[in-house]
Amino acid sequence: MAKNIGILTERRRAILKVVVQEYVKSAQPVSSGRIETVYGLGVSAATIRNELATLEEMGYLAQPHTSGGRVPTDRGYRYYVEGLMDEPAVPAEEQRTIAHQFHQVQMDLTEWLRLSAAILAQSVHNAALITAPKLAESHMKHLELISIQDSVALLVLVLQGGLVQQQMMMLPLPTSQDNLSPAAARLNRSLEGKTAFEIDQIAQTFGPGLDRDTAETVARLMSAHDHQDAPIVYYDGLANILGQQEFTVAAQAKSQERQQVAHGMIQMIDLLQQGLLFRRLLPQVTSDGGVQVFIGGEGEYEELRQFSVIVSRYGAVGGGTGMLGVLGPTRMHYGRAVAVVRYMTELLSELAGELNG
Repeated sequence: MAKNIGILTERRRAILKVVVQEYVKSAQPVSSGRIETVYGLGVSAATIRNELATLEEMGYLAQPHTSGGRVPTDRGYRYYVEGLMDEPAVPAEEQRTIAHQFHQVQMDLTEWLRLSAAILAQSVHNAALITAPKLAESHMKHLELISIQDSVALLVLVLQGGLVQQQMMMLPLPTSQDNLSPAAARLNRSLEGKTAFEIDQIAQTFGPGLDRDTAETVARLMSAHDHQDAPIVYYDGLANILGQQEFTVAAQAKSQERQQVAHGMIQMIDLLQQGLLFRRLLPQVTSDGGVQVFIGGEGEYEELRQFSVIVSRYGAVGGGTGMLGVLGPTRMHYGRAVAVVRYMTELLSELAGELNG
């Protein structure tokens, strides 16, 4: 993550760190008395109050109520993430448990993506999102033809990177599995590693019949995959966000505030379900394997004003890249979330390499 740390005295840095950590834990504004009592910074409550007021003037803290404590602003969270945050490593036992879960399922990219979203959401108690690794142009890895009825077969298409697509095909003539399997073997020899355009060109060299129909279907499926605008997003843990204290408390708040929170939640859910969140963030996410943090209102999108997104790219060399991330309220455990996203990025890159291999 790029450093963008302004100049703060050590005392103000320590106080800002305390306020963020306390607010993340309690969801309650943090008072000078709380800081003095619990953290013992070696200065009086009056001095702490003065420093809190200065941090507020500098834009790092806000005071929701005149006589209450302070809460971090987006700028305060940004400073914390880039200069004050501790990033605890994912414990070895937890790493072993996660790796074991992956090796319990089939070597199937779709299953791994669903499992990744579930593990991420459970690990950080927020929502998790992940997309399949995607090349600018897909390449065929393997296909199978499975007899359903005499004149109907199921085409199972595997792309390089592990994505699986299926398509029912009407056969030109009644064909048994004994004839479908050799046809699939012939097509695999001819089409493996080819792009949609190349496969369509090869299909035109075949005479009318099963091989040509299958190759043309493969080319159409791959072309549609290459040209889809929004990535297919797997997500999990939406209920984790709805259960966060700031949203449950707002449900009992005054009508206008409740409507604002509800509107924000609806906008966020739409971003998730339509796959727009990653598409909007994609141009801003680097491909160097680093973890990036987007915090609330500092971004361009009003829908994310109450939320933060921690995101990273993953993928194997030559196998395309996907994105994975965590979405939660701005009051989240950033250190833990960054550590888990970083670990899952490394793990999924290794698994993507196995699939490509």
